[in-house]
Amino acid sequence: MNSIKNLLIHVFLLHTCSFLSAQNDFGVIFGGNLATQTFYNPERPQDETTQYNNVLGFNSGIWFNQKIKSKFHLRLNLQYQQIGFKQPLQTGTIGDPLSFQDIIIEDKFNYSSLDIDLIYYFKNKDVSPYIFAGLRNSYLLSHKASYDIMLIKDSYPFNELYDFRNFLLGYKAGLGLKLNQSIHCDISFNRDLTPALKKPSLIAKNWFWSLNFFVGLKDLFNKG
Repeated sequence: MNSIKNLLIHVFLLHTCSFLSAQNDFGVIFGGNLATQTFYNPERPQDETTQYNNVLGFNSGIWFNQKIKSKFHLRLNLQYQQIGFKQPLQTGTIGDPLSFQDIIIEDKFNYSSLDIDLIYYFKNKDVSPYIFAGLRNSYLLSHKASYDIMLIKDSYPFNELYDFRNFLLGYKAGLGLKLNQSIHCDISFNRDLTPALKKPSLIAKNWFWSLNFFVGLKDLFNKG
């Protein structure tokens, strides 16, 4: 398994180097997202799919844009991305008297992501709307859960629910607006194809809406 992952990493690096050597434009990305996670246990189909509460996150990185043909462009985004979700739970003791308390577990994930987008511009002008779709490849850098551990440490199944995969593959689609040659903005829907948890019987997938701003730096470097 490790050899396959290493091979995929090297393939991506080779394609990235080839793409960058022929890049036509480049710049920086910054933006935010509204993220959550869906959870489904096939062994308990009666429970159906659960969607956790949303969490605000952010992302930043660099992008490279290459014109392919006429109005079609290929864009590569390499960025740091933070997403997450909130789980509402109830804990307590059964006895006399009954004692229950509502708590929230907030999970945040930090990913390094490599996105490849195919873009179609409606106009060959400085100002133009566009649509795009692509794939997102993510590597988990870190995960943090915020909660009151004294309430749930003995009953919550951390070993199963917090055993996350390191590599995820997802898809994205969205629309945007090129404001001029240097500034673009777009909104996209992103969802994982790969389950986030390692345990096959627990299917958890991240998804989020993202708003991003792209600032070109090519003209700035050319002037320098």
